[in-house]
Amino acid sequence: MIENGTSRRAAQRVLSAALLSGGLMLGLSQGARAQFAFEDEILPPRVIAWRLADHGFSGVSRPRFDGRVYVVDAVSPTGAPVRLFVDPAAGAIVGR
Repeated sequence: MIENGTSRRAAQRVLSAALLSGGLMLGLSQGARAQFAFEDEILPPRVIAWRLADHGFSGVSRPRFDGRVYVVDAVSPTGAPVRLFVDPAAGAIVGR
């Protein structure tokens, strides 16, 4: 009888641990949604390229997002090669 009671308690502990870890996984997965909210706030790379072309830049490379800004290699309206740093939300040039 002692072994039966011990095994029952052990089984209850295992079940409790499994339910708790499953609940934690569900709770942690909710945080992943915040990551996608940020993606809605940044402009797509093609819009960045279009805006730079509208400002007279040519030879615009594919904009690369480095986590803070888009980095773009292009030729300025005066003909000089430039590396541009573009704000991902507004599309404004923030550095050269």
